[in-house]
Amino acid sequence: MLDSLDSLTEELRPFEHVALHAPSRFEKLTEKQVVARLKDVTGRGWAIIVHPDVIRDYKLWRQLGRAVCLENMDKRKSTGRTAKELARYFAELPEASFCFDIGHARQIDPTMQEAAAFLRCFGGRLRQIHMSYVNSQSRHERLNFESLTAFRRVSHWIADAVPVILETPVEEEAMEAEVSAAESVFVNGANRAPHRFS
Repeated sequence: MLDSLDSLTEELRPFEHVALHAPSRFEKLTEKQVVARLKDVTGRGWAIIVHPDVIRDYKLWRQLGRAVCLENMDKRKSTGRTAKELARYFAELPEASFCFDIGHARQIDPTMQEAAAFLRCFGGRLRQIHMSYVNSQSRHERLNFESLTAFRRVSHWIADAVPVILETPVEEEAMEAEVSAAESVFVNGANRAPHRFS
């Protein structure tokens, strides 16, 4: 995909928000090689979503500056699951922004107290939201009543301008209903433009 950045950039031009997800594990390339490949993305203004558990050498990631967008993690990961754990990464990467995975936060703490802590601590860095129901096996599923109810407890802290990425696996005929469900989470959901969801 990185080899096709120029053609992708042209195809993605109509979109207001574009993000690229860095690999969640490095199998064929070293951390240094991955960061070197991701440098081509930094000049495009795209967020590079990074799982904190892949970061070993902060100096490497600092080269990507504000393109780095740290995502909070689910229970499978050894770090980045709580605001306290994620804080040390932001301390080392002061230009990084925040990708709030609200489904991960709910899986870690169904009371949504940890979700509130993420938004209190890193709300000023918030660049995008990932939304889905995350089951006990850490798989992303369609939004359900319980997840929507939980997400509403913290949605008032999220500005309408923050893009929402739906990570819910749905068939094409169910997409409109899933977008509507996601919009219903927000206090001003009716004012949130549908094109902000993908």
